[in-house]
Formats: sequence, structure tokens, C-alpha cells
Amino acid sequence: RENVMMMQAAGWDFLVTVPVLVQENYAVVVPTLADSTILAGPYQTTFRVTALTATPGVFFHSPPDSGYSVDNLAPGVPTAITASYQSTGVDLDWDDAPETDFQFYRIYRGIDPTFTPAPGNLLQETAASNYADATSTPWDFHYKIACVDHAGNEGEASAPATATGVSEEVTPARLALYEAIPNPFNPRTTLSFSLGSVSHVRLSIYAASGRLVTTLLDEERGAGRHDVIWDGRDRQQRRVASGVYLYRIEAGTFVETRRMVLLK
Repeated sequence: RENVMMMQAAGWDFLVTVPVLVQENYAVVVPTLADSTILAGPYQTTFRVTALTATPGVFFHSPPDSGYSVDNLAPGVPTAITASYQSTGVDLDWDDAPETDFQFYRIYRGIDPTFTPAPGNLLQETAASNYADATSTPWDFHYKIACVDHAGNEGEASAPATATGVSEEVTPARLALYEAIPNPFNPRTTLSFSLGSVSHVRLSIYAASGRLVTTLLDEERGAGRHDVIWDGRDRQQRRVASGVYLYRIEAGTFVETRRMVLLK
């Protein structure tokens, strides 16, 4: 007790006692004063080891040495993201981040649904769990949202799980098959495509082996964007197993195939 008080009086915090076991090396985990962060850089904490003897007041200090801990654990993916498309813009909404060290969200916007979040397509940073993107061409854009913690770690970005208010009055400039949302998914996902004119559309699901699982659509559709939900069932309405599946669209001479993953 006397030795501890002397150390504290000298400006050192007493952390832990390690029993003498006559070993060549000892190790113990101790806390640092603060984590190092991406934004602030290393935060050094100075330590020293004091060896006590059986004689009160007789002890030996090691030379001080410094070290630091790093917070490099990225926050989780934002959940329950919804996108409501309107003529005046897009309203985004999602669940609050559960992390105690949450700092803010980064909202990214791209033309293609498969775009990669990057500084060049960063739209906004906000601590709120909603955002209104005022734009005169809302149906041109797709969104992804990521969490950032107080250390500057950014988690994986996630796209909206649902999109509402998609207008079919806007005729896209080209035919397109978009990324499944969500992907990976369980138990259902939305497959979207755009048509430049009235076309007969066939939208089918295949196993990775090439076996036909089911046909979701085989009919004429008008120009615009269309959404079709697949609930993970085959032609006999049986739930399929986890794995990689392909979805393929045929519209006139336009044929395209994309992949998605069902997780259970």
C-alpha cells in the first residue's frame, strides 16, 4: 500500500499487480489512456514496471516506455434502408446505428446501382438517420450508406433494401438490368430492370450450375423501370437452398445475366 501511494504521488497510476512466479518473462494486459484514431493519429501512453522487494520502501523501477492501442474495428452496416422516390427528390431513411462510438453516416450517390463508394461520389455526411436528396432527376440515382465511428473507421456501405415511388413515366435512355437489392438476401430480394420501349420480357432464375430454377416474368412490359420480387422459391414453390443464383433477362435482342447470393 505504501509503495502504491508513492507511485501515485509521483504522477503514475497504479494498474495491476502481477505475482512473482519465478519465470523468465511476464506479460499482462493493461489499458491505455485513449485509443489512437485515424483522424488524430497515435495516442502514446507511457508505462513502467516496478519490482517490489520484501523490504518496505525498497523497490526497483524499469525505464519508462511508451505504447499505444488502435481502434481499427469498423462499425456495422446500416440496416432497414428505404428510398422513397418523388418528383422533387429522394427521401432516404434507415435504422439508428447501435455502436456506442458511432459518429456519423456517409451517403454516396451513383448513376449505376453497382457503383463503388468513393470520395468522388460522396453526397453528404450526417449524424441523422434520414436524408432528403433534392434533385430534379431522382430516378437517375442510386444510393449507398456507410457508418463512421469516432476513430474514423468506415464500415461497409449498404444500398436501400426497398425503394418506393419509382416512376414508370420516365423512359430510360437504355435497357438495363440492375443489381438485386438486397444482395446477399434472405428470404427475398428485388430484381429491377429498365426498358426503353415496349418489349416482351422474360426474367428467369438459374442455379450456379445453369439449371433453371423458376421464371418470374414472361410477358410484355412497357417502357420504364420495373421491379420484380423473388422470394427464394422454385417453380414448385419450394424454398431453395443457400448459394449463388443467376438472374437473366431477355428483352428482344437484349440479354444480360447477374449473380446474387441467398444466405440462410
